[in-house]
Amino acid sequence: MGQEKPKKGNYAVIFISKLNPEANGFKDLNELTYNEALSINGFIKEVSARNLDKNGVSVSFWESKEAIEEWKNNAVHQVAKARGKADYLESYEIYITEIK
Repeated sequence: MGQEKPKKGNYAVIFISKLNPEANGFKDLNELTYNEALSINGFIKEVSARNLDKNGVSVSFWESKEAIEEWKNNAVHQVAKARGKADYLESYEIYITEIK
């Protein structure tokens, strides 16, 4: 857990998003979810970037599909997803891929 380098057989979850113009508070929500992800066994790290047009990408790295599934079902993550959809995100896409 923490800032390890992903290895072959690990997974990347790619989250591409566009914030709506009224997305005040998204940074706090993102920090909350990152801190929660740190508590999930199998979380490796996350890297993120966002441009001035509010387009962004976050890539989180996980040791296994089971760790991703645990994150997907995490209560804090579920609340954050619902809040993100309702209050902050204009659009988003999610992709999961295995590290080769």
